[in-house]
Amino acid sequence: MLSGVFDNYWNQTETYEVLKSYIKLNYEGLKDAVVRMLAGDKVQINTGTFSNDMTSFQGKDDVLTLLIHLRYLSYHWPDKTVTIPNKEVSQEYINAISTMDWSEVTASVEASRLRKRNI
Repeated sequence: MLSGVFDNYWNQTETYEVLKSYIKLNYEGLKDAVVRMLAGDKVQINTGTFSNDMTSFQGKDDVLTLLIHLRYLSYHWPDKTVTIPNKEVSQEYINAISTMDWSEVTASVEASRLRKRNI
């Protein structure tokens, strides 16, 4: 850090593949939730359905709850919502979906980035 040269390390960890595998489950509404969070929105979640393991998923809320545990999402208790916690984690979501068949999501995220740069 003293040199002023540093970089994001997230994609060099095994959890990148974990994130990708959970997003690939694509429970109904999961894709929309990820897109909304990439746009900066909060997404409602019911954490009460989570069975506290990494294999038994009943739907979108279970996957999102696991992503809270893995620190890929921030949980806001007062309004029971989740968000992507920071720019580095947001970039990992983009990296994960860019290698999946979510081309419309990738295009939408890129268009949003371009709009923000031009503002």
